[in-house]
Amino acid sequence: MENFGDFTYSNTDALNSELQTAYGGASNVARYTKYVVYSEGIYVGYKYYETRYEDAILGKGNASDAIGSSTGNAWNYADEVVYPFGYGLSYTTFTQTLDKVETINDGKSFEVTVTVKNTGSVAGKSVVEIYGQSEYTEFDKTNDIEKSAVNLVGFEKTKELTAGESQTVKVTVNKYDLAVYDSNVNKGYIFEEGDYYLSLGFDSHDALNNILAAKGKTNLVDSFGNSVIGDANKTYLWKQDSTDTEMFKYSETTKSRVTNQFDDVDLNYYGNNLVTYLSRSDWKNTYPEPLQLTANQQMIEGLKFTYRKSTNTDTSAFKQEQDNGMTLAMMIGADYEDSYWDTLIDQMSIDDMLTAVARACKIEIKSIGKPLNYLQDTPTGFNKNSYYVNYAGYTFADVDEMTEYKPPQYPTEPVTAGTFNKELLQELGDAFGEDGLWLNVHHHYAPGANLHRTPYSGRNFEYYSEDAFLSSEMVAYQVRGARIKGLITYVKHFVANDQEMNRTGVSTFMTEQTFREVYLRGFEGCFTKFYEEGNSTNALMGGFNRIGVVWDGAHKGLMTNLLTDEWGFLGMSDTDMAAWTHMEAKSGVMAGTTDFAITNDSRANEILTDLETDADLYAALREAVKRNLYVIANSQEMNGISSTMKLVPIATWYQILLTVLDIIFGVLLVGCATMLVLKTRKEDKE
Repeated sequence: MENFGDFTYSNTDALNSELQTAYGGASNVARYTKYVVYSEGIYVGYKYYETRYEDAILGKGNASDAIGSSTGNAWNYADEVVYPFGYGLSYTTFTQTLDKVETINDGKSFEVTVTVKNTGSVAGKSVVEIYGQSEYTEFDKTNDIEKSAVNLVGFEKTKELTAGESQTVKVTVNKYDLAVYDSNVNKGYIFEEGDYYLSLGFDSHDALNNILAAKGKTNLVDSFGNSVIGDANKTYLWKQDSTDTEMFKYSETTKSRVTNQFDDVDLNYYGNNLVTYLSRSDWKNTYPEPLQLTANQQMIEGLKFTYRKSTNTDTSAFKQEQDNGMTLAMMIGADYEDSYWDTLIDQMSIDDMLTAVARACKIEIKSIGKPLNYLQDTPTGFNKNSYYVNYAGYTFADVDEMTEYKPPQYPTEPVTAGTFNKELLQELGDAFGEDGLWLNVHHHYAPGANLHRTPYSGRNFEYYSEDAFLSSEMVAYQVRGARIKGLITYVKHFVANDQEMNRTGVSTFMTEQTFREVYLRGFEGCFTKFYEEGNSTNALMGGFNRIGVVWDGAHKGLMTNLLTDEWGFLGMSDTDMAAWTHMEAKSGVMAGTTDFAITNDSRANEILTDLETDADLYAALREAVKRNLYVIANSQEMNGISSTMKLVPIATWYQILLTVLDIIFGVLLVGCATMLVLKTRKEDKE
């Protein structure tokens, strides 16, 4: 909360002048003088409160100091927290017993077995929540690595249990979710030596108290300040004898090396000690304060356009408008590496390619038989009227006659995430997919997977949670349900769009550990969890914001090195509404952005200015076209379209009549104008 809101670089006048020059005198550059520093690091939501609570119990890191206290007295957990993360009410009561923990998946995962019993008088469901803790070591303190006292690492929802009924629940915990990102020494994920705990708990605080009980600690309290003792029998301890730097060195999906991509997102990349990030090693002297920054020249250069024209000017190898006799439908089911994608793209004109990328790919492309398509925004349900009327030219009366199907509205994402029910989220995705089939709307700008960094972001209703793991699981299962039905799911707003204020162009600064373990992790599941079965997301919507000082859509480390190389994403990388000058088309395409949302010819013209003299840009444009067509070919949009279908222009009787009337009235208008001129001249002479 200390660094949430409206922050402006102190040298605004000089910065405005440089940006106006770079952006061709654009009048809206003031929005690019805004920034926000995530100086709390990984300690978002419950991870702050629970970690400071443990350190206060252990007497470490000045955790009981008055700084950050809402009362002005010594910091006290019960004064700060009303309900812990994971807390939930029921009409009945449950007991949960930790039965056993076994190592599975060649040592990369644990299987936690829990017995849940309904001890009340009415039926109900319970959530089995597993939290993990890894030891905060001297290596961490020396190398600026932070660790939360507890992290949600696994959960499952029981079936409905009648009074007195029991169920055995198995929860898989992956060691990946217990690993830590070391950006300074190993430049990757490591599984550090030390003590590791898994804990069963009804919420994050209950789980932590169980861990503290296993450590023999006393003076524990609940969120109301009541004395509790914790339950060591609900914990599991294992010791890692040595640090493993190989276990997660390579991506599970692509086998490529996982290493630093976001050094430039850290504010201290631009100067020494520009920010002190919050550290549990010393809560008192690292507690965040509002930061007043001055943009230095390195920052200013990053805030300008990032496109640099290639020296490779020979584009003669690229052939367009070839008569190859192909249609997009012929590529349904084709592998991404199939050479016929190039044959298909060779058939397109340059204008067709610009349509497929810089005009948002939402209109038909006759040369390859790509049909007109429709899209919907918002994670809470489709509104058929708005898109048929706004984009297809129908009247509301027309839409009412198209179908009697009325799309339902669904709960907001915080409500659906609050169920902790993966099966239910997959059913929700399935319902969205079904709505798309009924309404002929196959592109959906949803779901959202940014985090509730604070309770006050204007988009929290579109995002699941303050917790990255919960968000990652929820979005993965919802996307899976929608993808099975062929819906194109634009998971948004990728990434670190965690406040509405100044979101169009704001610079966001944080450590690479924070970016990877918190903000990227909230999205990660929808790209990787169901990757092998082919039900990961096939699209994303980017953000208006910058990571560091670079617009996220133009950050190659994000859009290509992470998404494609590490996570294996080959889908559509759409922008949010590309109406702002910092969302420059050429730099976006070169970085891996494939689609510009709700745009006109301006983005196409940007690309066209250098296209035929920049071979790298030309190749990047073709790759973006391929990505977009690959997604569309394997989606609902191609339902009912055969490989021999061609798009041809037709004119209805009333269109012909209107054209004739246009011509007649045009002739009359010219005639009247001529008569008026002659009459005026005659009067002037007289």
